[in-house]
Amino acid sequence: MEKIDMMFVIFFTVLSMMLTFTSIQYLWQIRLLKRYKGRVNAKVVGIREDFYFERIFKKITVYYFTFQYCIDGVTYMLESKWGVIEDIRYPLESEVELSYDEKNHTNFLVSGEEKHWKKQAIKAIIFAGAIWMFIICALIHDIFFS
Repeated sequence: MEKIDMMFVIFFTVLSMMLTFTSIQYLWQIRLLKRYKGRVNAKVVGIREDFYFERIFKKITVYYFTFQYCIDGVTYMLESKWGVIEDIRYPLESEVELSYDEKNHTNFLVSGEEKHWKKQAIKAIIFAGAIWMFIICALIHDIFFS
């Protein structure tokens, strides 16, 4: 196998592994949301903007929301661990329903997000599968037809 061919195989393998891990991450979030049985209404009390660069230096905005909610007389004010890309989905001072872990009230996810995560997981799985098939076909072609 030539050096340039091996570089393409390595690049596409790394890309497909990243997409595979991304899809696993989304599926894990869906599993967590099903496990979080507690429900509470929360108020959006803060929005933090963060930026990163993707796709040939395109600047991507990620929003992290801080929620305030009360469970058993204890008030919590926590920032979500998951950011939302390019969309202020929950305006400041709006109310959303959170699903939380009844054993640890600081673990929460926004209720109703599973549709978004399923859609993202399916996209990542399809794209990763296509790249894995490309890699396998390229290797088969290189081994048997070169």
